[in-house]
Amino acid sequence: MTEIRVTPVVAALIKRGLDLKPWLKKHFSGDWGDISETERTLNIRSLDNGDGHVLSVYHPDAKITLWITTKAGVTLVMLPLA
Repeated sequence: MTEIRVTPVVAALIKRGLDLKPWLKKHFSGDWGDISETERTLNIRSLDNGDGHVLSVYHPDAKITLWITTKAGVTLVMLPLA
């Protein structure tokens, strides 16, 4: 099981109505969204080896990009740096 954390900006978006459940479900099921083939390969390698991190990128709407990353039993939901 993983601990789920969110950054303060994501917490504010949740208060405004952003639902993380569908994005977390995709992340944990291997639908990693809008990532490169290189990152997809790294995700698979991380899962196979049990190390590294798994990254997902989603676009809940035209103005929001979510990054979800899991490493060492912690899943962090954040926005990319501008």
